[in-house]
Amino acid sequence: MRRIFACLILVFVCLASGCNESGRVEEVDASDTFGMRRQAIGIIRAGLTDSDALIRASSIEIVTTSGRREFMPIVVKLLGDKSIVVRFAAAVAIGDMKYVPGQSALQKALRDKDENVKIAAAYGLTKITRTNFSKLIRNAVKSRDQAVRANAALLLGKLGWRENLELLDSVINDPGTGDMASIQAVEALAMLDGEGIYQKLWTL
Repeated sequence: MRRIFACLILVFVCLASGCNESGRVEEVDASDTFGMRRQAIGIIRAGLTDSDALIRASSIEIVTTSGRREFMPIVVKLLGDKSIVVRFAAAVAIGDMKYVPGQSALQKALRDKDENVKIAAAYGLTKITRTNFSKLIRNAVKSRDQAVRANAALLLGKLGWRENLELLDSVINDPGTGDMASIQAVEALAMLDGEGIYQKLWTL
């Protein structure tokens, strides 16, 4: 099931982008395109309700990558999923898609029992409203929980604000930062400062 799911998702993303491997737009057989697209959409729809949390989370990410807004009502409902990974992915997706109808659900997610979901909700709200909730994320990069610290670094990178460069740099140089969080902080720095990151890497 996972292999079939992954293959069809790859086909769907390629169709959604309209590009071949070299990045050039090509004309394809309209009937074949329709058939593969319909099949891929069906797999994504099934993936969003799959019993495997990782497949549900992956399906959410594909919804964002492919820009299929028709699936967003389902994604919003997944903010109430039992899996932390799924709730996190759903909150991030609502923000990345700037899906305003999901705003009230994100407000509720700010009170989630898990810190990872809370900061994802803060990210989502910051992306779709004029209110800055990034303080919650900035504070989370100092968390003793390495998963929270790593996810906070990821979200700061995705926000794209260079004002967070110094904070991310401090995360990398903090002796209390584990490997997972350090790697994520480096990736976040690369999002914000592609050239400067190489100088920082030499000092690690």
